[in-house]
Amino acid sequence: MVFPIAGGTQDTGFEISNSLRFNNDDTAYLNFTPSGAGNKKTWTWSGWIKLGHFDSSNNRTLFASTQNDTNSFEIKFDNNDKIQVRGQVGGSKTLELNTNQLFRDTSAWYHIVYALDTTNGTASNRQHLYINGSEVTSFSTETNPGQNDEYEINEAQEHQIGAQDGGNLFDGYISEVYFIDGTQYAASDFGETNDNGVWVPKKFAGTFGSNGFKLEFKQTGTSANSSGIGADTSGNDNHFAVSNLAATDVTTDTPTNNFATLNPLDRHANVVLSEGNLQTVNTSGGGHYPIFTNMAFKNGKWYAEFKRADGNNWKAAIMSIEHDGGSLSVDSTVGNSVSPVNRAGYGLNVDDGNKTHYDGSSFLNQSYGSEIGSILMWAFDADNGKIWWGEDGTFFASGDPAAGTNAAFTGIDTNTLWTLAFHTYNGHNLIANFGNPPFSISSGNADANGYGNFEYAPPSGFYSLCTKNLAEYG
Repeated sequence: MVFPIAGGTQDTGFEISNSLRFNNDDTAYLNFTPSGAGNKKTWTWSGWIKLGHFDSSNNRTLFASTQNDTNSFEIKFDNNDKIQVRGQVGGSKTLELNTNQLFRDTSAWYHIVYALDTTNGTASNRQHLYINGSEVTSFSTETNPGQNDEYEINEAQEHQIGAQDGGNLFDGYISEVYFIDGTQYAASDFGETNDNGVWVPKKFAGTFGSNGFKLEFKQTGTSANSSGIGADTSGNDNHFAVSNLAATDVTTDTPTNNFATLNPLDRHANVVLSEGNLQTVNTSGGGHYPIFTNMAFKNGKWYAEFKRADGNNWKAAIMSIEHDGGSLSVDSTVGNSVSPVNRAGYGLNVDDGNKTHYDGSSFLNQSYGSEIGSILMWAFDADNGKIWWGEDGTFFASGDPAAGTNAAFTGIDTNTLWTLAFHTYNGHNLIANFGNPPFSISSGNADANGYGNFEYAPPSGFYSLCTKNLAEYG
């Protein structure tokens, strides 16, 4: 089955403003215990999901409630990157769905809806799983519940989002979460297909039931109340408590405006990602290990910032996708010729501020800036083929992107497709901010369209890398 693309790039009248970033290394999740049991036979869960990095040794839970080892219910991605829904009573799996489809796109938002009604007289209608508006009908395992079966969801016990009993932790982004107590809804109650054939969210017009909730992640507090990260906006005040989540985990990367991240599917094996695919973790003490962004652009003017996680041994660059010259199975570099396996690009050495360029045959390494301080600034004018680098609010060599003057490089091909690329060296790491930072910003600056959150103001006419801006300029 081919699922419709999710997450629009055009305004549809209904916008989602926030999501919550889960970093599994932090043991991050939300939890809520209903004051009393609700309808354990009939309910619906809906959420928008953007995947983080993959771990073949762990499941990644979206929603679960566990009484003990033999009585539990969970909706999750399993360690084979398939969606699994499982309810067990007394140790028996009396309900189970395992998709045949794999879910490995870390650049897109998936809309997932699971709807249960065990009172239905037809076994095949007692549970439905929808992905991006389409009902899944192909499963490697499909066990429908018995009529009037009850499970742990909606019991008066702890329910978790992003974990199952504190384990099987989710990694990535979750947005616009609904739980409906007492009604089996379809995906069409939460989303619709727009004129471009894209599955997009819409305003929910149904009822929530007593234990129902809606999580929009618009607040930044850590208490289980209306000012907290886990605030319930359904009107039921079923607020969630947070575990190892902070204000910096509330993001504007959403199904209606998707921001760039680093790409776990296009990296060297020694580069591991965290913080919603925005921070690198170099697992080796030697070698030049590359990582690339998951969005590319041919036109427009773009701005981003990068922060040192530790040390200075990394390089930032732009790379021509059409001139990709290397394999990620061995050491490779970007805008450098130190390895026989390399990638054409225009780069900056963070340890000395030198600008570099490799065109596939010759290599330039030239004095330009200085050792990077706290924040590296990057501006690229793809329309006029110019690139600038700077640090801590000032562009190097009196560069002025807004005026188009004193660029680090000019004459860059304006007819090719470009992406951002990085390589780390000697175990050092970086944190990327494409407008959706995983770290605290002291000032807060958006682009002219109001998108992004940067330490320094983007130059006039330059924009953050997100789908709304790419649809307009890219």
